[in-house]
Amino acid sequence: MGHGVNIKMTQHYTHPKESNLKNSSMIFNKFEEKLNNNNELFINLKFEQVATILSGKVFTSSDEMYDIVKRYYSLNYDPTYKEIPKMLFQLKKILENNNNLYKDITNFILKTPNDWEAIYKGKELFGDSFKIETIHSKEKRKEFKEKLQNTLEIAL
Repeated sequence: MGHGVNIKMTQHYTHPKESNLKNSSMIFNKFEEKLNNNNELFINLKFEQVATILSGKVFTSSDEMYDIVKRYYSLNYDPTYKEIPKMLFQLKKILENNNNLYKDITNFILKTPNDWEAIYKGKELFGDSFKIETIHSKEKRKEFKEKLQNTLEIAL
């Protein structure tokens, strides 16, 4: 080798979007593992850090997640800070198991190379703050929002 180049043999190039999807999957898997182990410290992280989304790993505002949890579980009380991540995880599993929304969104993200940053900054599930600047994004956003709404109504 020589030539002053220090490259680890285990490294390989990964497209940033692919890398971000893998990273968010790992984050969610770690969250699940720690939640299953009742790790208090992990459960008490900032809400935005554990409110990885239902179906596309888009980060949302805590207020929206709070509303979704209350509506989905038909709660007549305000869920606690510790209950919400568990409820979100269960809801995410239901969504993944009941339709292709998760797959559709991840495929869409992989096919739109310049949009990960915009997606990542989203403050609402699939609303105006989704901010994908591609030509077909408005149609896709509307389609995903309708699919999510239908899935929630079916699951209720």
